[in-house]
Amino acid sequence: MRSALSLATSRASSTTRRRQRLVTFALAAACTAGVVWARQEPADLTPALEGVRSEANLPALVGAVFSSEAILARGVAGERAQDSGVRAEISDLWHIGSITKSFTSTLAGRLVDESKLRWEQPLGEALPLAGDSPYSSVPFADFLAHRSGLPANLTPAETLQLVNTEEPVREQRRLAVELLLTKPPNAGFEYSNAGYITAGTALEHRLDSTWEELLTAHVLEPLELESAGFGAPGQTAGPGEAATDLPIDQPRGHRRGDDDINAPVAPGPWADNPPLLGPAGTLHMSITDLATYGQEHLRGELGTSRLLAPETSRLIHTPRGDDGGYALGWVVQDQDWAGGRTIWHNGSNTMWYALLVLIPDRDRGIALVTNVMQREPIHEALGGFMQPWWPTEATAPGAP
Repeated sequence: MRSALSLATSRASSTTRRRQRLVTFALAAACTAGVVWARQEPADLTPALEGVRSEANLPALVGAVFSSEAILARGVAGERAQDSGVRAEISDLWHIGSITKSFTSTLAGRLVDESKLRWEQPLGEALPLAGDSPYSSVPFADFLAHRSGLPANLTPAETLQLVNTEEPVREQRRLAVELLLTKPPNAGFEYSNAGYITAGTALEHRLDSTWEELLTAHVLEPLELESAGFGAPGQTAGPGEAATDLPIDQPRGHRRGDDDINAPVAPGPWADNPPLLGPAGTLHMSITDLATYGQEHLRGELGTSRLLAPETSRLIHTPRGDDGGYALGWVVQDQDWAGGRTIWHNGSNTMWYALLVLIPDRDRGIALVTNVMQREPIHEALGGFMQPWWPTEATAPGAP
């Protein structure tokens, strides 16, 4: 699972400026922002999305712009699978990769608020199997902030060995952590899927339930994210059924070839990372549900979250350490195009690219997903996507 932790757009190249103008003009032609806010109905973001999608040759691109109170605009452009002729729909499901990490930190926050966990609780106390390891005294929160000392990932051979055990996923994670705890610690920050597997395993131990069950009960169901699920979306092949015979009932991730052709990947074992990586990034959901989740974290910035205590939201959104901007499942950076502080995360399993950005001082956010790993055109268009939706002083948070 890859996640390039940089949201800063490149210098204003002619391509970037063209994409930003294209997006802004398409949105201006589609709606008047004031009218949209007044009636609280999402405007159609599709014209702007289609401009970026077609120029970058993306199979599909879906997006939503939101405030803490409403989804302001949303849309979808393109096909579920490249050259399939099957149009993507606004209700379709999209893989969000490492944005899942923020869901895991939100789950942990819920358990902290319920006094079932402490941020500074040593791993050896939260997960007894870590008791004799060099990670025993590392605070739980450090595993969510990529400061535990664990490596980025299991080796491919170790992952294959665990998957081939055919043990239940919870046992696979426990065995994975046993392997990880034998590795010598690294110093400082290292982006680590292994850290999230370890954190998820600790949560499973403390509440005697799988990470999937815990996330569903404590985060997905309270927020009514009914479309959310795990792994690549879509129908998988049954016994004796070929993947080529499957209906294209959901968007498919795509691999990019040497000749820049996007090859769709049918749902199945090769369409996502193994389920044991769940806490680090196996969620999928609709763009509306992803925006709804983003709204909850915007409300957390305002102290009105339905899920988390105000101090818990603040801690999750605060960088841990002074050598980078990574908080707990979120990156915190000042961005020129946003006019200040952003809280964001991206994600990719190499076949999708997802981005969720919050701009708390303007009470705005944007969610974008494409079903191929291609980040540059999305980042280059961010300023254009957001320009029509900045609040006026009268509609800013806290205004009368």
